[in-house]
Amino acid sequence: MSIPMDFIKQSGEKKADIPFFACAEHDGKLYFSSWLINGFCSLDLSSGQVFYYMRFENECEEQHLHAKAITYKNEIWFIPCKGKYISIVDIQTKEITSMELPDADQYQYKFWTAAVVTNRKYLWLIPWKYGELLKINMETKSIDHIQDNPVNYIHKTEETYFVDAVKVKNDIWLFSQEAKEIYIYDTIEEKTRTIPWGHGKDRVNKLIYAGEAVWFFPTKLSSSIVKKDIFTGEESCFALPKENLEKLSERCYIAEYLGDWIWMAPFEGRNFIRIHIHSGKIEEIDELHRKACLSQYPYERFQTAYKTEERLFFLSDKEGTAMFCYHKDSGRVTFYELSLSWKEYAKYLVIKADCPLSEETVRLPDFMQGMMQRKLIISHSLNRNRINSIGDRIWDALRGGA
Repeated sequence: MSIPMDFIKQSGEKKADIPFFACAEHDGKLYFSSWLINGFCSLDLSSGQVFYYMRFENECEEQHLHAKAITYKNEIWFIPCKGKYISIVDIQTKEITSMELPDADQYQYKFWTAAVVTNRKYLWLIPWKYGELLKINMETKSIDHIQDNPVNYIHKTEETYFVDAVKVKNDIWLFSQEAKEIYIYDTIEEKTRTIPWGHGKDRVNKLIYAGEAVWFFPTKLSSSIVKKDIFTGEESCFALPKENLEKLSERCYIAEYLGDWIWMAPFEGRNFIRIHIHSGKIEEIDELHRKACLSQYPYERFQTAYKTEERLFFLSDKEGTAMFCYHKDSGRVTFYELSLSWKEYAKYLVIKADCPLSEETVRLPDFMQGMMQRKLIISHSLNRNRINSIGDRIWDALRGGA
């Protein structure tokens, strides 16, 4: 099959790769929280240029702050991974406010398996390890206590956790590592019910709601993909051919659907595979791999997805891995190089060293001036307690070249 493909790279000399998980699209830009540095950034989907705006000031961690993001009105809500807060960014003003969550140690909120929005204003956070599901009113920015929490139905051990959850109309379907039952939480009645899981201890890694059915993707692709009709409970199983398994890699890490297709991205494998949600037809897209190799874009460990009505993105935590973008209407695939230019990277370092922008202009030293080809405006409000930081060294170099 023939799929048109584009590669969009950064212009000029790049300094730092900047992969991300948590992102949201608005007005032709993908706004994101970087996975490897503390920073709120954007990617222009037309030019491919990456811009660094600011730090999430209330967060102490430098890496792995956010793994998910959702949009609400003119806001982007970044859901914490190692971060302590939900960071809420006003898209127009770029102002960031923080919403504190319950004690992470008490509730084991170390990582959020899923974030689900219902009734256009309620955000449900499903914890990785067992704790209480959180229901957040995004209008009032308050946490509501919920009744009949699904965790009460599950045998708790140190080795059990929620692997995924998905919104199905007014319900949330949850799956645990124990693989004994499927837990269905009615968000209107706030009641939990269970239905049996009839596939032994086959572990599931991903749940997708598509075509009036819930699809269960196994951790090991040597097991079957299960499609369960939400009305009748009827199940269909799909097994990937052996040749597909060898090229995709044995492990299914991420899958997502757009239009009539569920796409499966490779995790340290070579090929993408997609499944038609109505016919069950399976297609291996070898052409993407061959073209990507010619353009020096190897496929590596895609781990999460983000989609809009028109685009599907696959994202990685690995430096040097291009972001995958599928355009539903045109059928085109675009790969984006994710990196900061010297100019944007220097902005990050200066802000990290507590050097906010001001009206005072300092010339760049010769070794950076040729790369950035412009002046950098910074102030002298450096925190001198950070003598050994890289930000201090950048600052000292800038002062020496003034």
